[in-house]
Amino acid sequence: MKHIIVVDDRSKAGKNLLEIAEILAENDQSILLLNEEEDQSLLKEMLLARESGTLSASEKEKFLNQLREEAGL
Repeated sequence: MKHIIVVDDRSKAGKNLLEIAEILAENDQSILLLNEEEDQSLLKEMLLARESGTLSASEKEKFLNQLREEAGL
């Protein structure tokens, strides 16, 4: 099961949680941190793919590479 946690990094608790998550993400590939800008970029890609129904081979490879890069894989 996967979970999504939304953190307001303007609060003290949010800053602390984010700092801990960043440390854990450095050592564990099962933890992925995305900021709001990256999240919106991925959403846009997904919605465009949904509208067209399919991705071309080059679009699919580009999208998967972007996901791998952001996940640090």
